[in-house]
Order: sequence, then structure tokens, then C-alpha cells
Amino acid sequence: MEYIFGKRVGVWGHGIVGASALRYLATLAPQELHLYDTVPLTPETHAILTHHNIRVHNPDALSVFLSSVDTILPSPGVDIRPYRQLPIHYLNEFQLFHRAWQGPVIAITGSFGKTTITHALAALLNTHGHTAYAGGNIGRPMFDLLSEDITSTAVIELSSFQLELGVPHPPDLTIITNIVPNHLDRHGTYEAYIQAKCELIRHGSTSRTILAPLKLAPTITAIGAPLHQYHWFHDSPITSKLGEPLDTCIAKDTLYIRDNNTIYAYRGSHRHTLGSVPKTFASFPVNALILAAALEIRGVADATDHLATISTPLHRCTLVGTYHGVTWYNDSKSTLPETTLAAVQRLQEHPIILIIGGKSKGVSRKSLIAQLCGKVRYIVFFGAESEQLHIWAQEYGIMSSAHSTLETAVQVAAQQTSTGWLVLFSPAGTSYDLFKNFEERGKRFTELVQQLR
Repeated sequence: MEYIFGKRVGVWGHGIVGASALRYLATLAPQELHLYDTVPLTPETHAILTHHNIRVHNPDALSVFLSSVDTILPSPGVDIRPYRQLPIHYLNEFQLFHRAWQGPVIAITGSFGKTTITHALAALLNTHGHTAYAGGNIGRPMFDLLSEDITSTAVIELSSFQLELGVPHPPDLTIITNIVPNHLDRHGTYEAYIQAKCELIRHGSTSRTILAPLKLAPTITAIGAPLHQYHWFHDSPITSKLGEPLDTCIAKDTLYIRDNNTIYAYRGSHRHTLGSVPKTFASFPVNALILAAALEIRGVADATDHLATISTPLHRCTLVGTYHGVTWYNDSKSTLPETTLAAVQRLQEHPIILIIGGKSKGVSRKSLIAQLCGKVRYIVFFGAESEQLHIWAQEYGIMSSAHSTLETAVQVAAQQTSTGWLVLFSPAGTSYDLFKNFEERGKRFTELVQQLR
């Protein structure tokens, strides 16, 4: 750990990751350990850190903090782009974890679906004789996993924020669920966002394996190390020539496809059946495809037989209940237009009142509104961007209204419904305008709906 031992090391941010990083870095014998956060610490926390010889910098003393350290481990939410020119080495959380972990590492990234895949894959591995631990962007910091058996399998969810500093040593298996425009308010451009996601595959050897969407093959093979072992998945049958370079990928690499409810693996002209998609994956059958492919890559036989044991995550198209003849669904985990559209399409058999809100992360939601024409009866917008969303809905002739709070939005949605209809809460945006995370937002929605009884 050449950038830590005997160095002045700083942690930027005292959230879940920052607090975990301080505990771990203290074991690596830095010369000094510093902490900076824009939010003042409680007197109790400040006293504990000081007692452990951690120098805490005040929120207004960023320049002092930057001049006091040689190395910084920034929390994922910290945008360090304005400070990259400083003579400071920036540590990557995943890089440090990977160097300390001795067992196989499976890294999962993507614009959406990665949390579901991370939890489910770890659970499935554990039911098949493997010992696996899930961590990373799902809420359990990577460094906390180091208290477990570090020779077992680590299943790590990684955001683009956690990858933008680079990954010099890639994991044993990288899974990319998808890449669509996201977090452009942080990365600036879609191209920069793609580059951050693909840091996991930029380096490596023949021992490293990639599982990614076939439609991203041109981008991924252009960025990824040429010696990687590539596996592709495609969420529909392939009935015609796709064109170069996709046909080349199909010919030389393993391809996993879903044909209705059956999952197949192709190796050249040879095809074998992996199993069926359980009803529990009806909302996002592609998740079953990814899990089946990942398990086969890891040598787990008959893995799809156990997919039905995986339950839908909370706040992902979760049924809240039916009250006064109206059914309510909580899809607070939807922070992107793509996931909201998928939820609408799944529930299309019933008239839908849709609730959208939150912040857009720099990605315009105007195209989402356009695609909702004819699919929903009414849209209730709430939060910081509700007025602009309402204007776009009017442009496309969709009945809608704008409100500042979720409480008002739920009341209005209830007034717009009729017996046999459903209300879908699928914000297509982050929660940070009104809530600290999507879990808090989903919990509040559920409480408001249950009060309607």
C-alpha cells in the first residue's frame, strides 16, 4: 500500500463509505489520517475521531484539508474533477478492496438493474455451495466485507462514481447490465459516463471474464482489453444477421438469449437450454437471463431451477395494496426513464395513473413523456422539476398536474382514479430533492397510500 503507509492520508466525506474507509485505513499505518466533510460532525463523533488521532477539518476549511494530505480517498458522492490538477494521489475504493480480498471478485455495474443482480447473485451462489458476500453500492461498504472470510466470493455493486478514478486490476467476472444516459450532471457527457462504466474492463488478462449486452459489443470490445473472455446476452431471439461486429461476437463468443420464457446458451452453432424464466421475474425477465448466464460462467449447474426463490426487491414494482377498487404499486427504485417505461409496459393491461418526480440527473425526461402518450390516463408530477415535466406533458396532450410534495401528489392521484384502475409510483428520477434516498421515498409513498384506507 505504497500510497498509504507513512503518508498523510485524507478521507473526503463521512457518509457510509467514508466512515468505513477511516476504519480500514487506520489499520494500514498512515503517518496521519485526516477527514473533511461539508456537513459538521456531531460533538460525539468529533470526539471519537479525535481520540483515534484523526484530524477533523471544518466544513469551511477545504483548502487546509487539501494542503495537509498526500493521498485522498473521496466518497462516491464527491466530485473531484475541479481538484484533479493538484499534486495529490486519489485512491480508488474498489482498488484498495480488490488488493486486500483474496477470493474471487464479481463486479456488477450498469445504469439500472445492478442492485437486483448483486443481491440475487450472492444469494444464489450461497445456495449452491459457494460462500458469497454482497457489498459496495448496495449499502454495505466494501471495506466492511474484509471482516468476513476474504477467501470466499465477493459480489460487488459499483456505480460510475466509484469507477471514474480507474480500476488497474479488474475483477474475475465483470457484469455490465446495461448502459443508458445517466448521471450526466456529474460526468458531463454520455461518452464520459460510458468510459467510467468501462473502467472495469480496460485492463486484464485471459483469466478475466466479461458478461455484457450484445448490443454494446462494439463499444465494449473497443474499450476492453483484447485478452478478455467475452460473454454476451440478448433479451430476445436472434433471427437475422446483425451486421459486423455483432455477428463476429456471436460466432466466436458465448451468447445467452431469452426466447419467450426459455433461456438458451449458444457457442457457435451449438445450443443448449439453461432453463425457464420464473414468474417472479415478470417485470424484468432480462435479470433472469443475466443471472442464469453468470451462474453458468461460475460453474453452477441447473442454476435456473433456483431463480424462483429470488423475491422482487423492495420499491421495485412492489404491490402496496388495493384500496377502494384501486391498486397501488411502489416503484420508487426507478430513477431512470427506461425503468419507468418498463414498469408501465408490464402493467399496461389496466388504466394507469402515473406519479413521476425527483431530479433528472442531467438527462432530459422529455422523451419519456413523449413515449407515455396513449399508455397512461393521467400523470401526477411532484418535486423540484414538476412544473417543467407538466409543460412537456401538455405539449404531448397528456392530462397531468404539477405539485411540490409527494403528499399532494398521492391525494391527487387518488382523486383521478376509478374502480379497476391502478396507480404506479415510478419517479424516473433521483430522490434527492425531497428525500435522502429512494428507500425513504418509497417508504413514505407506502405510508401515504395505506392512510387512504
